[in-house]
Amino acid sequence: MVLATSSHHIKLAAEKLPNGQYGYKMLQHRVSNAIGPQDHTALYADIAVIPGAILFAKQGDVVKVELTNNTEVKVGFEVPGFFNSYGTKVDPGKTQTYTFNANRARTYLYRDEHFQQVFPTLFMMAQQNSRPGVIPNPPVPSTIDTRLMPEPFATEVFTIKAGDGVGPGDWQYHCHVFAHMEAGMHGHFKVVEVSEAAVSIAGASLYGGIFGSSGTGVATFEISDEPGRWFKSTRGDITGTDTQSLELLHPNDSIHFIMSDTHTSHTMTSLLWPMGAENMPFDQVTSAAPWHVTYPSVPVQITGGAVADLREVLEARYGQDIQLANLFDPEIPGVGEVWIDTQFEKTNSKTKPGTITVLDAENWTIKRKISLPEINMNHPHNMWTDRDQKVVYQTQWFDNKLTFVDRVTGQLIKNIRVGESPAHVMTRPHNDTILVTLNGEEGNADTNFM
Repeated sequence: MVLATSSHHIKLAAEKLPNGQYGYKMLQHRVSNAIGPQDHTALYADIAVIPGAILFAKQGDVVKVELTNNTEVKVGFEVPGFFNSYGTKVDPGKTQTYTFNANRARTYLYRDEHFQQVFPTLFMMAQQNSRPGVIPNPPVPSTIDTRLMPEPFATEVFTIKAGDGVGPGDWQYHCHVFAHMEAGMHGHFKVVEVSEAAVSIAGASLYGGIFGSSGTGVATFEISDEPGRWFKSTRGDITGTDTQSLELLHPNDSIHFIMSDTHTSHTMTSLLWPMGAENMPFDQVTSAAPWHVTYPSVPVQITGGAVADLREVLEARYGQDIQLANLFDPEIPGVGEVWIDTQFEKTNSKTKPGTITVLDAENWTIKRKISLPEINMNHPHNMWTDRDQKVVYQTQWFDNKLTFVDRVTGQLIKNIRVGESPAHVMTRPHNDTILVTLNGEEGNADTNFM
């Protein structure tokens, strides 16, 4: 028996949401098969949402997706692990068609390439004799299910009939790897009595008006490697203070962090200023006056029993309100070279910041700039040499690589992975073993040049 297949004609639009993120909007989903033509468009939201429309097809179906780009950036469509569009992007205002066969039954993500712009969404491909359904009540009412996802891009989807057999209450979903759950990989949903006046909301609203909020709803920060803009609001400079790192929120609003523009692990620290806080929205002010350091006036008992005031001691030693002198070259020529990590310097040849600046110590002029665009060197932070001073070991702090550079030519020798956020590097004096501190792993790595 040969099961009938269907043809899906799906029209999606990539749109920019009020919080600055990008999402997919369903414009049309029509299906043709032996039963006849069917229009499923009314089953979807009529606005762009995050996550976007969940698409459902059966094994053997033919799927044609027309993506219209209503944003100001290039976007695309791919299904990792199943359908790759090989970097085919859609220019702003244009439409691109993608066609593929749903020949494997499982659940995938569809998304913009490399998560760079549009938020990823689910694409379910089931066997021909299956349908989307409800998972029955489990033997233990307090546990729904556990699914292992051992492969990259592996996904699982289950549908819960809210409160089925167990009544109202708060339910939690989370990763069973404790460190992941502890790091925030969990969430919850609430089931209320039928008689309660409640609105079912899937996720925090990107259009505002959630849980009594009259404000933004969701503010999104993109964690970036860009100097001075480590956390960028996807809405831009909404405070008019020449920064993208501030957001204005109302009670019950939510914050969403995305890491689409970084090559290593980062942490988030919440800094909140209530309305009317001093110097809001900044905790520092800019002034042309000499820097005045406020030292604490603390009595410190020193050897012999005498008591000294900490502020008086520090001001007597370092002074106060001192104007820095203009830069000048040393009068005495140096010997050899001085290598400096100019970590935040940008170049046209790569997307990540950072160069190595080499000074000629004899005349204190710049001898060479090393940017290594072939590896997109990312935030060079600290360096060391081998015992013969022929090879320079360079960490990439916002990455996971240790780079080996020829000291004489400035050319790349090799680039190896050592761990997350390699910060500082040095060698053991007796055997030249290379030691690297890993800020992103709270540990160390050791390696060798050869």
